[in-house]
Amino acid sequence: MQEATGTGATSNTGSTSAADSPVPSDNGTTAGNTAAASAGNFTWDGDDTAPTSIVPAGNGTLAGNGTLSGNSSTGANGTPFDNGRAGANGRGPGAEEVVRYFTVGQEAFVWGAPLVTFFRQQATRAALNAFFYANTTAVVGLTDVALPNVDTVYGGSFLYLRDQPMVLRTPNFGVGRYYSAGFFQPYYSAFSVNGSRANGPGPNTFTVVGPEWEGDVPADLARTVIRSPTNDALLLMRVVVSQNVTNDLATVLSLYSQVSLQALSEALGGPAVPPLPNPPLPSSNLSEALQRLTIIGEGIQRDPPVNNSANNRVLRMLATINVTQQCGFDPYSVTQPQAAALEAARELTDQELRAANRIIQINESLIQSDDFFSSSLNWLGHDFSTEFFYRATFSQAGGIGALPATEVVYFLAFLAQLPALYPPRRLPLLPPPPHPSPC
Repeated sequence: MQEATGTGATSNTGSTSAADSPVPSDNGTTAGNTAAASAGNFTWDGDDTAPTSIVPAGNGTLAGNGTLSGNSSTGANGTPFDNGRAGANGRGPGAEEVVRYFTVGQEAFVWGAPLVTFFRQQATRAALNAFFYANTTAVVGLTDVALPNVDTVYGGSFLYLRDQPMVLRTPNFGVGRYYSAGFFQPYYSAFSVNGSRANGPGPNTFTVVGPEWEGDVPADLARTVIRSPTNDALLLMRVVVSQNVTNDLATVLSLYSQVSLQALSEALGGPAVPPLPNPPLPSSNLSEALQRLTIIGEGIQRDPPVNNSANNRVLRMLATINVTQQCGFDPYSVTQPQAAALEAARELTDQELRAANRIIQINESLIQSDDFFSSSLNWLGHDFSTEFFYRATFSQAGGIGALPATEVVYFLAFLAQLPALYPPRRLPLLPPPPHPSPC
C-alpha cells in the first residue's frame, strides 16, 4: 500500500504482504490451504439458544456437535469435554456453555483486536506522555504504524489524559513540507488530525484534554483544544523528507527536536511532570486467547467504547463470557473447557483475518506495471466505530494510526480478485449468565 498525504503523494512503501494462504472464498469464509471454515456465520436462531449449526473444522477448532478436534493443546485428542463438563459429541452438561465461549470468543477477538494492538504497543514503547521519534525514515516491513511511507519520519506519544491535559507544541515546518499530528483512540479511529493541511506550516500549539476533564485553558494554549473520547490516546506524527533536497533528513530531525509535549500544569510554569510508567501486560504464561481477553477487559474499563447500538450489543455478548466494564476479565476464573473453546475461537479468527489481509503494499515496480489495478474508493472513509471486521483486519496487520480519507488516499494493489473480503457478520445477542461472577 501507499499512503498519499496532504499536499501530494508521498513516497511509496515496500511489500509487507501476508502469507500465501489462506485466501477468502466467495462466501466470506477462509479457503485455500487452511481447513478452517465458518458455518452459518455463527448466527442465533432468535430464541437465545445456541446455534443449530456450528461446524468449523481444522486445527484446534470446533467440529461436529461442539467438540474440539485437531491439534488443540487442551484435553485428550483436543477435546475440551474430558473432565465431566460434557458428554460424547459435545452433548451433556456444559456443551452449550462451551459453544457460547467459542462463538462469543470469535466476536470478542474481532471487536477487541484494536484494543489488543493498542495496549500491546503502549506497554512496549516509551513511557506514557513521553514524546519519541525515529532517527530515520520508515523501513519496509515496519508494523508499528498503519501503511508506513519510506520517505517519512514518524514520531509520537502514547498519551494518558485522566490526570490532566497535555500540550503539544510544534515548530514551523516550512511552506511546502507535509506533516501531520494525528490523535487516535484505542478503538482505532482518529478523533483529530492536524498539521500542514489543517493548520498550516506552524508553529502550532495543540492542547489535548481527556473525556472527563473540566477546567480553564489560557488563551495562548486554547487556539486548538482537542477533546479525546478516551483517556488513553495515541499521538502519531508524520513528517515527510524531501528526496530532492540534500541532507533533508537532518533538517527533519532538527525540526523534531523542537517538538515539545508537556502536561498542562508544566506548560503553565509549574514543576516538570515526569512521564508515567507503562501499564503491564497479562502474564505470558496464559494462552494467547486469555491474554487478549484480559487486555480487552482492561481496555473497556480504562476506556469505555462509544455508546452506540453496535458497541452495546457486543458489550452484552462479552458479559456472557464474564468480560465486563465493571470487572474486566479474570483469566484465572475460566475452566479448562472454556479456555480451550476460547483458544479455538482465537485461532479461527486469526485465520480469517490473515485471509482478509491478502493485500500488498505498492512499491515502485507495481505502480509501473499492470499488477496495480485497484484504487477503489470502497477502501476509503470506513467507519471504524461500527465496521468491526474491517478495523480488526487493519489493526492486526498494519499497526495503528491509519489516517482518514480527509487526510490521505491509500492506493491498494491485490494479488488477485478477493470477493467478500469483509464478510458481513450478524452478532449473536445472548442473555447474561444466570449467575455472573462477582468482581
